[in-house]
Amino acid sequence: ARAGIILAAGQGTRMKSAKPKVMHEIAHLPILGHVIAAMWCGFRSTLMDPLRFLQRPLMWLQTAAEEGASLTSAPNFAYEMCCRAAVANPVSGLSLDCLETVICGGEPVLPDTARRFISTFAPLGLKPGAFAPSYGLAEATLLVSSGKTADGPAFQRAPGGRMVTDLGPPVSSCSVRIVGDDDREIDDGVTGEIEISGPSVGELLDIAPALAVADDD
Repeated sequence: ARAGIILAAGQGTRMKSAKPKVMHEIAHLPILGHVIAAMWCGFRSTLMDPLRFLQRPLMWLQTAAEEGASLTSAPNFAYEMCCRAAVANPVSGLSLDCLETVICGGEPVLPDTARRFISTFAPLGLKPGAFAPSYGLAEATLLVSSGKTADGPAFQRAPGGRMVTDLGPPVSSCSVRIVGDDDREIDDGVTGEIEISGPSVGELLDIAPALAVADDD
Protein backbone atom coordinates (compact mmCIF):
# COMPACT_ATOMS: atom_id res chain seq x y z
CA ALA A 1 0.00 0.00 0.00
CA ARG A 2 2.79 2.43 0.83
CA ALA A 3 4.48 1.81 -2.51
CA GLY A 4 1.23 2.72 -4.21
CA ILE A 5 1.07 6.00 -2.31
CA ILE A 6 4.33 7.03 -3.96
CA LEU A 7 2.35 7.48 -7.19
CA ALA A 8 0.97 10.71 -5.76
CA ALA A 9 4.33 12.26 -6.59
CA GLY A 10 3.39 12.10 -10.26
CA GLN A 11 0.50 14.54 -9.79
CA GLY A 12 -1.38 12.73 -12.56
CA THR A 13 1.70 12.24 -14.73
CA ARG A 14 1.72 9.15 -16.92
CA MET A 15 4.41 6.89 -15.47
CA LYS A 16 5.54 5.35 -18.73
CA SER A 17 8.78 6.95 -19.84
CA ALA A 18 12.29 7.36 -18.51
CA LYS A 19 13.05 9.56 -15.52
CA PRO A 20 16.60 10.96 -15.55
CA LYS A 21 17.42 11.81 -11.96
CA VAL A 22 20.14 13.70 -10.13
CA MET A 23 21.35 11.65 -7.18
CA HIS A 24 22.33 13.63 -4.10
CA GLU A 25 23.13 13.27 -0.43
CA ILE A 26 19.50 12.86 0.69
CA ALA A 27 19.08 9.25 -0.36
CA HIS A 28 15.33 8.69 0.17
CA LEU A 29 14.31 10.76 -2.87
CA PRO A 30 16.08 8.65 -5.52
CA ILE A 31 15.53 5.34 -3.72
CA LEU A 32 11.77 5.73 -3.11
CA GLY A 33 10.85 7.95 -6.02
CA HIS A 34 13.07 6.54 -8.76
CA VAL A 35 13.92 2.96 -7.82
CA ILE A 36 11.11 1.45 -5.73
CA ALA A 37 8.35 3.28 -7.63
CA ALA A 38 9.82 2.20 -10.96
CA MET A 39 10.00 -1.43 -9.86
CA TRP A 40 6.45 -1.32 -8.45
CA CYS A 41 4.88 0.28 -11.52
CA GLY A 42 7.04 -1.27 -14.22
CA PHE A 43 8.36 1.88 -15.89
CA ARG A 44 11.95 2.68 -16.75
CA SER A 45 14.06 4.94 -14.55
CA THR A 46 17.41 6.51 -15.43
CA LEU A 47 19.73 7.52 -12.57
CA MET A 48 22.52 10.01 -13.25
CA ASP A 49 25.93 9.77 -11.65
CA PRO A 50 26.38 12.78 -9.31
CA LEU A 51 29.95 13.41 -10.46
CA ARG A 52 28.87 13.55 -14.10
CA PHE A 53 26.15 16.02 -13.16
CA LEU A 54 28.60 18.28 -11.34
CA GLN A 55 30.88 18.19 -14.37
CA ARG A 56 28.11 18.74 -16.93
CA PRO A 57 24.83 19.87 -15.32
CA LEU A 58 23.00 20.26 -18.61
CA MET A 59 23.56 16.58 -19.41
CA TRP A 60 20.70 15.90 -17.00
CA LEU A 61 18.20 17.88 -19.08
CA GLN A 62 19.69 16.63 -22.34
CA THR A 63 19.16 13.05 -21.18
CA ALA A 64 15.59 13.85 -20.17
CA ALA A 65 14.90 15.26 -23.63
CA GLU A 66 16.56 12.40 -25.48
CA GLU A 67 14.68 9.74 -23.51
CA GLY A 68 11.36 11.58 -23.57
CA ALA A 69 11.13 11.66 -19.78
CA SER A 70 7.77 12.67 -18.33
CA LEU A 71 9.03 13.17 -14.76
CA THR A 72 12.31 14.10 -13.13
CA SER A 73 13.47 15.49 -9.79
CA ALA A 74 16.40 17.13 -8.04
CA PRO A 75 17.20 19.44 -5.11
CA ASN A 76 17.31 23.21 -5.51
CA PHE A 77 21.07 23.42 -6.12
CA ALA A 78 20.76 21.26 -9.26
CA TYR A 79 18.33 23.69 -10.88
CA GLU A 80 20.59 26.59 -9.95
CA MET A 81 23.58 24.85 -11.53
CA CYS A 82 21.63 24.26 -14.74
CA CYS A 83 20.73 27.94 -14.95
CA ARG A 84 24.35 28.98 -14.51
CA ALA A 85 25.53 26.43 -17.06
CA ALA A 86 22.97 27.64 -19.59
CA VAL A 87 24.24 31.22 -19.21
CA ALA A 88 27.84 30.14 -19.75
CA ASN A 89 26.95 27.81 -22.62
CA PRO A 90 23.62 28.71 -24.26
CA VAL A 91 21.57 25.63 -25.13
CA SER A 92 19.86 25.09 -28.47
CA GLY A 93 18.19 22.19 -30.23
CA LEU A 94 16.80 20.83 -26.95
CA SER A 95 13.10 20.10 -26.40
CA LEU A 96 11.81 19.79 -22.84
CA ASP A 97 8.10 19.71 -23.65
CA CYS A 98 8.04 16.00 -22.74
CA LEU A 99 8.48 16.86 -19.05
CA GLU A 100 5.12 16.93 -17.28
CA THR A 101 6.44 17.02 -13.71
CA VAL A 102 9.75 18.52 -12.58
CA ILE A 103 10.05 18.00 -8.82
CA CYS A 104 12.22 20.28 -6.71
CA GLY A 105 12.69 19.05 -3.15
CA GLY A 106 15.18 17.72 -0.64
CA GLU A 107 16.26 21.21 0.41
CA PRO A 108 14.62 24.67 0.54
CA VAL A 109 13.10 25.65 -2.81
CA LEU A 110 14.32 29.20 -3.42
CA PRO A 111 11.92 31.50 -5.31
CA ASP A 112 14.73 33.07 -7.35
CA THR A 113 15.93 29.66 -8.48
CA ALA A 114 12.45 28.50 -9.44
CA ARG A 115 11.75 31.67 -11.44
CA ARG A 116 15.15 31.60 -13.13
CA PHE A 117 14.90 27.94 -14.10
CA ILE A 118 11.46 28.37 -15.64
CA SER A 119 12.39 31.53 -17.55
CA THR A 120 15.69 30.05 -18.75
CA PHE A 121 14.24 26.83 -20.12
CA ALA A 122 10.74 27.93 -21.16
CA PRO A 123 12.09 28.79 -24.65
CA LEU A 124 13.12 25.13 -24.91
CA GLY A 125 9.60 23.88 -24.24
CA LEU A 126 9.58 23.65 -20.45
CA LYS A 127 6.05 24.27 -19.18
CA PRO A 128 5.82 26.51 -16.06
CA GLY A 129 3.11 24.21 -14.74
CA ALA A 130 5.52 21.27 -14.79
CA PHE A 131 7.68 22.73 -12.01
CA ALA A 132 6.65 21.11 -8.74
CA PRO A 133 8.15 22.52 -5.53
CA SER A 134 7.62 19.75 -3.00
CA TYR A 135 8.18 18.65 0.58
CA GLY A 136 8.65 15.10 1.75
CA LEU A 137 10.65 12.71 3.88
CA ALA A 138 11.41 9.02 3.99
CA GLU A 139 9.33 8.49 7.14
CA ALA A 140 6.21 9.55 5.18
CA THR A 141 7.06 7.34 2.18
CA LEU A 142 8.46 10.42 0.45
CA LEU A 143 5.76 12.90 -0.60
CA VAL A 144 3.98 15.11 1.93
CA SER A 145 2.96 18.14 -0.14
CA SER A 146 3.38 19.56 -3.63
CA GLY A 147 3.01 23.09 -4.97
CA LYS A 148 2.50 21.94 -8.55
CA THR A 149 -0.21 24.01 -10.27
CA ALA A 150 -1.22 24.59 -13.88
CA ASP A 151 0.11 28.16 -13.71
CA GLY A 152 3.46 27.29 -12.17
CA PRO A 153 4.82 27.73 -8.64
CA ALA A 154 3.39 30.34 -6.28
CA PHE A 155 5.33 32.54 -3.88
CA GLN A 156 4.38 34.46 -0.78
CA ARG A 157 5.98 36.84 1.67
CA ALA A 158 6.87 35.34 5.04
CA PRO A 159 7.06 37.29 8.31
CA GLY A 160 10.08 39.54 8.13
CA GLY A 161 9.60 40.22 4.43
CA ARG A 162 11.40 37.18 3.02
CA MET A 163 9.85 35.59 -0.07
CA VAL A 164 9.23 31.85 0.13
CA THR A 165 7.97 29.20 -2.26
CA ASP A 166 4.53 27.71 -1.68
CA LEU A 167 4.94 23.93 -1.28
CA GLY A 168 1.22 23.36 -1.62
CA PRO A 169 -1.33 21.48 0.50
CA PRO A 170 -0.68 18.02 1.98
CA VAL A 171 -1.49 15.04 -0.22
CA SER A 172 -4.55 13.02 0.70
CA SER A 173 -2.50 10.39 2.55
CA CYS A 174 -1.02 12.91 5.01
CA SER A 175 -2.30 15.18 7.75
CA VAL A 176 0.03 18.04 8.72
CA ARG A 177 0.06 20.22 11.85
CA ILE A 178 2.50 22.97 12.85
CA VAL A 179 2.90 22.80 16.61
CA GLY A 180 4.78 24.59 19.37
CA ASP A 181 6.70 23.20 22.33
CA ASP A 182 3.43 22.40 24.10
CA ASP A 183 2.25 20.24 21.15
CA ARG A 184 -0.54 22.70 20.33
CA GLU A 185 -1.15 24.12 16.87
CA ILE A 186 0.29 27.59 16.42
CA ASP A 187 -0.89 30.59 14.42
CA ASP A 188 0.10 31.35 10.84
CA GLY A 189 3.44 33.07 10.53
CA VAL A 190 4.88 31.47 13.66
CA THR A 191 7.78 29.03 13.43
CA GLY A 192 7.14 25.58 14.87
CA GLU A 193 7.67 21.88 14.37
CA ILE A 194 6.05 19.91 11.54
CA GLU A 195 3.90 17.02 12.72
CA ILE A 196 2.84 14.53 10.04
CA SER A 197 0.43 11.63 10.40
CA GLY A 198 -1.41 9.25 8.08
CA PRO A 199 -1.29 5.76 6.55
CA SER A 200 1.87 6.56 4.56
CA VAL A 201 3.85 7.45 7.70
CA GLY A 202 6.06 4.66 9.01
CA GLU A 203 5.71 3.31 12.53
CA LEU A 204 8.40 3.91 15.15
CA LEU A 205 10.09 0.65 16.07
CA ASP A 206 11.61 0.23 19.51
CA ILE A 207 14.71 -1.86 18.80
CA ALA A 208 16.60 -0.97 22.00
CA PRO A 209 15.61 -4.18 23.88
CA ALA A 210 16.64 -6.36 20.92
CA LEU A 211 19.99 -4.60 20.71
CA ALA A 212 20.53 -5.08 24.43
CA VAL A 213 19.93 -8.83 24.13
CA ALA A 214 22.34 -9.01 21.21
CA ASP A 215 25.00 -7.19 23.21
CA ASP A 216 24.57 -9.61 26.11
CA ASP A 217 25.15 -12.53 23.78
